[in-house]
Amino acid sequence: KWFPLGRPAAALLGAAAMVILQVVTQQEVYDIQGDFGNLQTIFLLVGMMMISYYYDREGLLRLVALYIFGNDNKPFKYILWKVCLLSAVLSAFVTNDAACLVITPLIASEFVKQCRNKREFLPVLLGIATSANIGSAATVFGNPQNAFIASAANVALVNFFQALLPAAILGLETVGYVATGMG
Repeated sequence: KWFPLGRPAAALLGAAAMVILQVVTQQEVYDIQGDFGNLQTIFLLVGMMMISYYYDREGLLRLVALYIFGNDNKPFKYILWKVCLLSAVLSAFVTNDAACLVITPLIASEFVKQCRNKREFLPVLLGIATSANIGSAATVFGNPQNAFIASAANVALVNFFQALLPAAILGLETVGYVATGMG
């Protein structure tokens, strides 16, 4: 790759170029986006997608997959719990969308490499999706809605985290128990 720029950064760069080259005016952007708080939320989302892209590009998530799956055939429930935990934690820091986009292909490729039982795949995918949504609820930057709400209500990061972390933990435990019963 001669130009190390991920899709989110390229989209942001293209949008900035449209304003700089006056294809659209800055006022038109504000008219489309609404108030300045919406624009901050969009920049936060793009930034989180960029971070997750670089995590993947640098191989950090491959090391995590190796930790989850190991070199031997680990029990399904062990893998499922770790995948759900990875999805929840990553989504709390890089948004649920970005976490799912990065984790799903990684886990799918490990399933194929290890010739795992195909019946295990659906519970793992459901675990990734639901855990990402639950984990993202714990932080302001876990999903764009949280960022918008916290910005509009002027809620501090720490206060938001303290209020929603217990619910996220309870939700993650519930998903883990339900998903392991499916496998």
